[in-house]
Amino acid sequence: MKQLTLFFFICVFHHIFAHQEKCYNSPSQQYMPHTLNVKAKYLTYESLTNTYAAKERVHITQPLTLTTYRELFANSVFYNKHNNTVKAHGNVILKDATGAISYADSLEITDSLKDGIIESLRILTQDNERIISEKAIRTDGLTTKFFNASYTPCAVCD
Repeated sequence: MKQLTLFFFICVFHHIFAHQEKCYNSPSQQYMPHTLNVKAKYLTYESLTNTYAAKERVHITQPLTLTTYRELFANSVFYNKHNNTVKAHGNVILKDATGAISYADSLEITDSLKDGIIESLRILTQDNERIISEKAIRTDGLTTKFFNASYTPCAVCD
């Protein structure tokens, strides 16, 4: 099975706030790796919990090259700097540079990308491979377990 870049957004969200000076919005600015573009109706910071939040129509893009990028869409995304976790809730969609699209109801992962839980995961690769799982758990950055999962290398038959 092809390696999917499902857990990219932890680094993305971390860089949003850790390297705000590198973010850009203008296409006239030079391409810079590790930059992010974050769009949401509300962007907030809660100092008591050390949590950043992006709410309503969240769209995060991460350029990889001049012509490829990764995207994260969700109803809400939270980054807690204290415990280094990212949570995304509601209509989570991840698009990677290979063309794979991952859908989930919610997810929670560490910013090191080593540990995480994804609920109601559905993956569609560029080659029309499909993976569906009730839950996926990643541990130590080496193993991902899929629960109540199915895989098909082709389109669903009628």
